[in-house]
Amino acid sequence: MQFLILGSVEMRHARTRIRPMGRNQRTVLAMLGLHANRPVALTEIIEAIWAGRPPRTAATKVHGLVSGLRKLLADCVGRAEANRLIATRDPGYVLQIQPHQLDLDEFEQRWAAARNELRHGRADLAGEHLHDALALWRGSALLDVTDNLAASERPALEERRLTAVEERIGIDLQLGRHADLASELTTLVAAHPFREILRAHLMTALWRSGRTVDALACFRAGQRLMSEELGLEPGPDLRRLHLAILTGDPAFPRYIPPPHGSPPQVACRSTATAAVISALSAYSGTPRVAVISGEPGAGKTVVSLHVAYHLRSCFPDGQVHVELNGSGDRPLNPREAMSGVLQALRSGRHGAFRSDTPPEPPTGREEPFKGPPEELAEAYREALSDRRILIILDNAAGAWQIEPLLPMTPNCAVLITSRSPLEAVTARTHLALGSFASYLRW
Repeated sequence: MQFLILGSVEMRHARTRIRPMGRNQRTVLAMLGLHANRPVALTEIIEAIWAGRPPRTAATKVHGLVSGLRKLLADCVGRAEANRLIATRDPGYVLQIQPHQLDLDEFEQRWAAARNELRHGRADLAGEHLHDALALWRGSALLDVTDNLAASERPALEERRLTAVEERIGIDLQLGRHADLASELTTLVAAHPFREILRAHLMTALWRSGRTVDALACFRAGQRLMSEELGLEPGPDLRRLHLAILTGDPAFPRYIPPPHGSPPQVACRSTATAAVISALSAYSGTPRVAVISGEPGAGKTVVSLHVAYHLRSCFPDGQVHVELNGSGDRPLNPREAMSGVLQALRSGRHGAFRSDTPPEPPTGREEPFKGPPEELAEAYREALSDRRILIILDNAAGAWQIEPLLPMTPNCAVLITSRSPLEAVTARTHLALGSFASYLRW
């Protein structure tokens, strides 16, 4: 038996939909669902239905509404089970169910599972959990209940839903799905114009889709609205993102410490992929470089993360993931990438870097390197000389972007992904991916 309140208030048994009769009966069921497994006082139910103006027979009417719900349940599961599900418990009634029987509890559990996967770096699984959680919503929560209950309970539920939507879109952006999000985000921003996270997501999706002018216009529209309606300026995160788009700054790389936990939920079947792992793990006194190339969607980034996971013990000082933005409208130049790696190593910031994440506010120790190019190159080589680090150069445009970043020390390794084969780059192995499915199984 399922109890549903994220949309119309109803019950379901197998494939049979059981809809309580009238707003008052639906309000009783909604109250019990909102407080599942906790007694709900008779006085609270009366207040939810009649809002301070109950009839003299209010208690009798509530008893009749509960009896009606039990009868609906008894037709499906029998009288004894119906009386167990909705039990009389001082000072009122209690709905006794398991968490999976209430859509609200199921939503919260799947959302919590998504956050747990995200903490362990499994954004793909986190996205699946959040998509599943949000699919439980069938419209606005608590439809067709009394105005009093809707006014008191619906806003908090809708806020939870919208926050989950923001997190789901953030994960989708992290997974590179920006091209599919602009339309949805445009609708959401129009409905919630003061939600800065949604506006930032829309700006990011537009920017990463090559629509820089539209992304900047989105910021200006929000800035104007906040000024006119609230007398405020956009928050610091939105302003930083605006500046990054305005200057074409793809964001700062971040240092990734040696990973722990389970490997990515991908099993590579290609012997060529195993050759990449072997080439980068073998110490022979020469620089360790590997290239993974393929068309968009071939799975280059996923394969590189799989390889990086299996190399974690070979590089105990961690990993640096640099999004070079080679397929974007402003690829990182070598100086910017080199400076970013130095910032990441000096700051020790944790967490996988994605170029669609708004840059963190720079501090004094994270200012870009301002010396001449030869001093930057020297600082870069020195920073890597006594470390065992894997550098992932993702989405490279060409050899011009890569060669200045290749460390001279054999202690480090470089894993490069690119749409082009990068034949000019001297590497121990080149892996050209075909279709995504031919190299991976989920």
